[in-house]
Amino acid sequence: MLVSNNSTLNILLANNSSQLKELLSQTNINNISNMIDLDSENFSSLKDISKLLKELINSIKDGSKSNINLENLFKNSDIFKNLGTLASNLSQLLKMLDENENLSNLKISFEPFLKTLKDINSLNIKDMISNSGIFLENKLLNSSKFNLDFDLKANLLKIQEFFINKNDANSNENLKVINNLLSQIELSQIASIALNSNFIVIPFLWDLLEDGFIQMKQKEENKFFCQINLNLKEFGKLELMLFLYEKNRLDITIYAENKDSKSLIRENISKLKKAFKNIDLVPINIKILDLKIKSDNIFQNFENIESEFTLSNKINIRV
Repeated sequence: MLVSNNSTLNILLANNSSQLKELLSQTNINNISNMIDLDSENFSSLKDISKLLKELINSIKDGSKSNINLENLFKNSDIFKNLGTLASNLSQLLKMLDENENLSNLKISFEPFLKTLKDINSLNIKDMISNSGIFLENKLLNSSKFNLDFDLKANLLKIQEFFINKNDANSNENLKVINNLLSQIELSQIASIALNSNFIVIPFLWDLLEDGFIQMKQKEENKFFCQINLNLKEFGKLELMLFLYEKNRLDITIYAENKDSKSLIRENISKLKKAFKNIDLVPINIKILDLKIKSDNIFQNFENIESEFTLSNKINIRV
């Protein structure tokens, strides 16, 4: 999915919204829908993508929305859900590679992205973010410094090229999966530029998880804010606000939609504190509150943090 200004923009320069504004100042909004292949079966989803892009581009051009409003536009959009989860799409992709001998050698490049929650650690999460495809174009500008063998977007483009000239029904189905994955990555790239942030979609296998979003922001050198939104199959919605300060002190507020979830958290609060202490974090305050159906107040808390302080670094992760 590419924004065009007479020529194709295929290098997205992360964290440089001024260059994006300059490019989009001459972009014809009416042509955006024509840049998207409106496959009949995916028309509704792609129509939503087109609408989101139009709103985003118009907002950037005229400055009508703040970064916070644009951020919530992406966070709360159903577009990512309509494209399917990255984990489910990658699972389909791995099955596809198993069935095609010509592509089987690429399977090893995708397997690192499908880890279970318990297998994720600080090292492999760093690799997953680096190879998420969000930074591909920046890597290409510095190709001598980076190995692209495990970059998600680079490998998806290879597979897309393999199937794109085939007309059989099976290849068309495979292309839908590949295009969904590329759409997720490219939407994240657009969001990263527009929000002067790093908006990343990464998969991992967790049976309880319906949808999740993690947002981290840095204020000054040693103060960090983290918002975690989870929609769990058996436990409903959980939203967590974490504030890390003085290197290892932590304040936590947990909003739970389900009463059973609140009870379960309270029963295991000592285990939670112990788990934090095992990684040298000291939980100073832990509050457990009811999550209202409309979580506007929770989002407002995080927005107030951004408006009150100058935050030097931001990262957004959808899981």
